[in-house]
Amino acid sequence: MVYTFLALQISGACIFTLILLSAWIFRDGAKRHPAWFSFGVSWIVFPISYSFLFLAGQQWISPAKALCIAQAGLIYAVPFL
Repeated sequence: MVYTFLALQISGACIFTLILLSAWIFRDGAKRHPAWFSFGVSWIVFPISYSFLFLAGQQWISPAKALCIAQAGLIYAVPFL
């Protein structure tokens, strides 16, 4: 179950990164508001913040306190982002 959650989070971040990069590279066709790009970045930060311990390689061990504080800060900051 945890692996499914992490796989969906990481794949979502990668796919939305591709969407934002393609919109930024090919921006001549459609004009997008900067708020759209800001919203897109928040949808990339969201799954990364939930997968932070996994990406740091400390998912199944006792993680460092600073890493836990960083993840908690990211998770609680994402709704306001």
